[in-house]
Amino acid sequence: MKQKWTLASIILGIMLVFGFTFWFGLTPTQNLVQKSILETAPDYFIENVNTKTFDINGALIETLDAKEIKHFPAPGETRMIEPVISKTLNSDTWIAAGNTGLMKDLNKDIIFTGNAKIIHLPETQAETTITSNTIIYTDQDQSLTSFGNAKVVSPQGTVNAETITAFSKSNQVTMQGSVRGSYEQNR
Repeated sequence: MKQKWTLASIILGIMLVFGFTFWFGLTPTQNLVQKSILETAPDYFIENVNTKTFDINGALIETLDAKEIKHFPAPGETRMIEPVISKTLNSDTWIAAGNTGLMKDLNKDIIFTGNAKIIHLPETQAETTITSNTIIYTDQDQSLTSFGNAKVVSPQGTVNAETITAFSKSNQVTMQGSVRGSYEQNR
């Protein structure tokens, strides 16, 4: 009988030691990945993106192509590699592209950087191209604003300015800061 109590005491002692060790001693005191790293990591990413938007009649009105899209929840933004956005409005097509793009979650505004360009393809006229270091597409007024080395190239000539803004709804372009250009007369 004495051996039973001794064996039971040893088993109970071992269980208590293991219990306290696992309960208090082996629980991790910190996460394997720091919280700050997780906050700056994307919650999703997609490669080779091609999206299309259609109007109520089934006509294609907008496309978004990108090599890669990453969404970051903490700053509330989507970062794109090689984005190209095409928008058709009143039979005219506007295309905006850049090496990188940034879109905030609160609106559909997009910032294109690195070899940024806008191509306007009117239905009845020749193509016009605007290039710059940075282009901002503002969805509210559907404008495209070019900053830094902004340049317009059209069949009529070339214009350089610090800032060039194209309004896709009205097909108007405004230029500000050191505007200079050369034109040829239409014949």
